Amino acid sequence: MIAGSELRGLSLWRPCAPGEHEVSLRASGEAVDRGLVTVVGARLRSATKVPAGWDPWGGAGMFRGGRGLSSPTVGWKAGDGLDGVLVAEALGVAVRAGEAELRLTLVVDEVESSRALTVRVADEGSGEGGWWGRSLSVEDAAEQRALLERLTARAAEGRSYARAGSGPVWSGARATARQARVMGAGRAVTWWAHDADEARWVARAEGDGAGLKVTVACATEAGLAEWGLGTEGAVRRSSPWVDFG
Repeated sequence: MIAGSELRGLSLWRPCAPGEHEVSLRASGEAVDRGLVTVVGARLRSATKVPAGWDPWGGAGMFRGGRGLSSPTVGWKAGDGLDGVLVAEALGVAVRAGEAELRLTLVVDEVESSRALTVRVADEGSGEGGWWGRSLSVEDAAEQRALLERLTARAAEGRSYARAGSGPVWSGARATARQARVMGAGRAVTWWAHDADEARWVARAEGDGAGLKVTVACATEAGLAEWGLGTEGAVRRSSPWVDFG
């Protein structure tokens, strides 16, 4: 990223059991300590739905604490499929040129999971943030299979996952096989994938055999075209985990 651009790819997710949970996000590490990035807020919500009363583009503020920048602890209700996958996104801006580690820590019911990544900021003036994306729905069974084949083939270079209801999360080739098997039986299943750094593309598919909804978000409009969905009707959002319809 370059100085002046919105932070991209600073997120992590975690599947949760259905029900109420207390969640928060913490950002720490050398990138924060040296001021390479400014983290001003956090989104803590389902991978597909924003809780009632929330602004889809808003979030909780981040406050300085003894272990870095932390959001308040908020209540979150998990459902099935992607509605039971909690996504935490750090919101902010790249400020100063340099390279350093940033650590994101997601806390669910006092249990922590972390992700460390290297942030590289180039001093090249102002940059643009945001994601290009498109959502579409398909009902024809043959078109569903063809679309899923294209998606899973394109996503093979990244990391992919699948989940049926509130069951376990499958990954890699097993996720693709699980998705096909469950949809073939006419049951609901969700599949999602992203590049290794979660900074270039995120793809999602939700279906039950009768219908399929697909969403692909990319860091650039050119990247979106590579997925074979076309760019006509593409829109820009500040997060890859929202609807692009």
